[in-house]
Amino acid sequence: MNGTIRLVFQPAEEIGQGALELSKRGVLDDADYFYGVHLRPIEETLDGRARPAILHGACGTIRGVIDGEEAHGARPHLGINAIEVAASIVDALGHLHLNPMTPSSVKMTTLHSGSATNIIPGHAEFSLDVRAQNNEIMTELKKKVRQIVQGVAAGYGATVTLEESHGSPAAVSAPEAIAIMGEAIKKVLGEDHYDPAKRSGGGDDFHQYAIRTPKLKSTMLGLGCDLKPGLHHPYMTFNHDAMYDGVLILSEAVLMTFEKLNSIEAKA
Repeated sequence: MNGTIRLVFQPAEEIGQGALELSKRGVLDDADYFYGVHLRPIEETLDGRARPAILHGACGTIRGVIDGEEAHGARPHLGINAIEVAASIVDALGHLHLNPMTPSSVKMTTLHSGSATNIIPGHAEFSLDVRAQNNEIMTELKKKVRQIVQGVAAGYGATVTLEESHGSPAAVSAPEAIAIMGEAIKKVLGEDHYDPAKRSGGGDDFHQYAIRTPKLKSTMLGLGCDLKPGLHHPYMTFNHDAMYDGVLILSEAVLMTFEKLNSIEAKA
């Protein structure tokens, strides 16, 4: 069969920058299909089973610096308490409402301020974890977060500087790629061990490739492997033999893809 297979061993997935950097270098500019694989926890997929797509949501981090006014604890009226500003930001973000048909969330995950018990802190640093099931809602969510944070700060007379770090876009998996992966799963594991594509609240920078290379048809195989208690947990365990199933499924998907592409060329 005519065609070329390219294996991509991507670094820096956990910090959400590896796929973006490789995309900038044009690693997949001439590719037609792209397949990834990720182990799944038991609550998503059981051992010996697999899904043809993991429909990740978009995720990102917004870091903020609050500058108020330091004062002595005996004279709070002379200061602007950065911790109070942060607390009000948390409360205000809890009242942020977007289309309820699309899951989204924002929460403060780090807050650092103050060192003396009798001093009102005028400085604080915080982080917000933002997530949405699609990229459109994520754009709207980030915009509203900025508006709310700045509005709260202004009410106190404080200033807030916000900075977004690299995140991961939501999945834009292609139906053609998902269909091929599904057939590969059924051929390798059997029809009764096939699970349909599933949405995930987590994120993966794998989806950067499809965002930056629109013609690319991609999907990520979700592999069941008795993984518990959860991904990234310090005591995570899983059935290592399941990875052989992943190799066979990916290999079969590649062969089926070549058959499809060669058939199209033959008819042209």
